[in-house]
Amino acid sequence: LGFWLNFVPTVGTLVAVLLPMPVVLLDERFGPVQVVLALALPLAAHGFAGNVLEPMLFGSTLRLHPVVVLLSLMTWAALWGVTGMVLAVPITAVLRIRLAHIDSPTTQYLADLLAGGPEPGRPGAPGGGGGGGGAREGVEPVSELELARVALDAGATPNPRLRPAIP
Repeated sequence: LGFWLNFVPTVGTLVAVLLPMPVVLLDERFGPVQVVLALALPLAAHGFAGNVLEPMLFGSTLRLHPVVVLLSLMTWAALWGVTGMVLAVPITAVLRIRLAHIDSPTTQYLADLLAGGPEPGRPGAPGGGGGGGGAREGVEPVSELELARVALDAGATPNPRLRPAIP
């Protein structure tokens, strides 16, 4: 029962800890300090595991940022309740994988956002191939100043917010 309740964050933890509490409260051998410890220690352990440890482990295994894991739990819980809480991480992981396989800069960006940064070795990733910034292979990166000069030569009106000013 504790295993299944652990799938539902916060509420499941609370139910798993409170379920045996009547036994602790009705047993005469437990003093007030022991009763408080019987409630506080499992809550603290579950709180740490459920809110810190598991999101970090799930995030690194599924390439989801820990904050994304927690936000997905809140989002899917708001949409589908307990069922959404159970399915939140798998749905979000599938969404990230699907977005990563669509050849579009927007979907690649969203997949990278869910993962907490670009995949190593992909263009735009630190230390990855392609020269950074998502540049394509074989194409030299161009500075903003060079782009502005080309645009002015083509007859475009200058942008007053462009810095530095073009001579």
